[in-house]
Amino acid sequence: DATHTPARTQTARLMDILSRNRRTAFGKEHSFSGIQSVEQFRERVPVRGYEEFKPYIDRMRRGRNQILTEETPVLFGRTSGTTGEPKYIPITPSFYDEFSKMQKMWQRKLLADHRRMAGGKILSVMGAEIDGYTECGIPYGAMSGHSYRMQYPLTQRMYAAPYEVMCLKDFETRYYLLLRLALEQDITTIAALNPSTILLLMKKLNACAGELAREISEGKLRADIPVPAHLRSRLKDRLKPDKKRGKELEALAAKQEPITGGDIWKNLAVITTWQGGAVGFFINQFPQYFPGVPLRDMGLIATEGYFSIPLCS
Repeated sequence: DATHTPARTQTARLMDILSRNRRTAFGKEHSFSGIQSVEQFRERVPVRGYEEFKPYIDRMRRGRNQILTEETPVLFGRTSGTTGEPKYIPITPSFYDEFSKMQKMWQRKLLADHRRMAGGKILSVMGAEIDGYTECGIPYGAMSGHSYRMQYPLTQRMYAAPYEVMCLKDFETRYYLLLRLALEQDITTIAALNPSTILLLMKKLNACAGELAREISEGKLRADIPVPAHLRSRLKDRLKPDKKRGKELEALAAKQEPITGGDIWKNLAVITTWQGGAVGFFINQFPQYFPGVPLRDMGLIATEGYFSIPLCS
């Protein structure tokens, strides 16, 4: 309904944000309480990059309240720092509530268009929710991990690997273990923000297929990879010998052509990932590994916000 009156809707949204944060240090410096129009907002609040906001965020990380937001952050989302040092984005309860509602809207349409995905597991790659703590004790980490931790337990059980696997610091170990677990399950959805991550998984699968086939046949996990004892113990009950699956993978490894997603997961229904901007270089390589598998754009989504909701593939 709001899309029929975008100017009025956006103006009302802006005024709501300004009203809720008028008592913050930033709000007082820019006279939020006196702003009555979009034009006044533009005059009083110039466009800034992260470096201009960093002094405010540094104060928040030290425990100062009501600096940029009325609410106290529950997490600082740390970005990957693709253009420099990692950024720390304050995540407040109301911000995440809005983020989550938009995510669910996208997920509902995704499921409506690809109903087969509900019949299997999700192979997903995400970051750890908590990588460390700020000076005042507020955690910082990946928004993707926070989103996972905030989902319903029923939804969490749809993932092929437990959350602890995502927290492994060693990327080689994390990817290997993801594949080790996913190869024994009916994967219907593959999800990762960056398509390069999905390509790395497939390249690692092709490089380690023979070794993975042996482990699956024997129901074992390599002893030489750095998996914490508690996680190795937890996974032990899941790793049962599966000679049939091992032989299938062994036969695929013996072929001259690359192993594709459809080769190993017959019910793979959709892949969700970024498709805009510079990632086209990686998307163009997908037909080699996922011929005929539909792609669904995740849209413009980042730690800083959920900015678009693609409604079709």
